[in-house]
Amino acid sequence: MKNYYKPTPRKWRKIGDAILLTTATLSTLMMTSPFSDHTIAITVWLLSVVGVVGKVLTNFFKDESI
Repeated sequence: MKNYYKPTPRKWRKIGDAILLTTATLSTLMMTSPFSDHTIAITVWLLSVVGVVGKVLTNFFKDESI
């Protein structure tokens, strides 16, 4: 938890942003899919959780300074 507020390296910020952008895009695309409403709702919820968790987890990485 101590690393969360330290600066996140550029590489991990890009990864976190890519995860969030990808899951948000997939969630939007799911809304127009031919699946049932229940399947769409569960998939969009799961994609949202994965996107947020992925973005938050990348904040725990930091540069190791010697």
